[in-house]
Amino acid sequence: MKHTRIALALAVGVVAAGVAAAVSAENQWADLFDGSKSKASAQAQANHAVLAKAAWREVAARKATTLGMAAPLNLPAYAPIFPDGLVLSAAMDDARATAGSAEYAAAAPVGVMLEFYRQAAAQAKLPVRTAAQDANGNALFVAGDGRRTVSVKLTKQFANGTTVDLSYG
Repeated sequence: MKHTRIALALAVGVVAAGVAAAVSAENQWADLFDGSKSKASAQAQANHAVLAKAAWREVAARKATTLGMAAPLNLPAYAPIFPDGLVLSAAMDDARATAGSAEYAAAAPVGVMLEFYRQAAAQAKLPVRTAAQDANGNALFVAGDGRRTVSVKLTKQFANGTTVDLSYG
């Protein structure tokens, strides 16, 4: 009986320590990305830029993969899917061979995703028309030159997750 109590007390202590460590890690992770926590907004934006640049390098090197459904076959380089994005739906436009859309989930905050699409547009020399984030953390990105366009709606799902509605043509 004495051993059972000691084992139970030890198990409770381990679980409590694990929960405290998880909460601490979550807070540190959120601080890395979320400028409204304890970090300055400029530092959060710098972190977003670093993560977006690393993701863009992975896409440019053709090492990025997607999960779930396959991305549209006509997906242009100026409208990439974030590495390891979980493709939920994808469609090609029957009327225009170079147009289509995809919806996917990414394990990155909205700010990183916004910077990722800015970099994709810059690489393709597409002028950015809109790159705005609202008070709820959602964002809209639109770039195009008349022949090529990309429109991205970014919806915050949790601290470091984003649902992406991507249209291109």
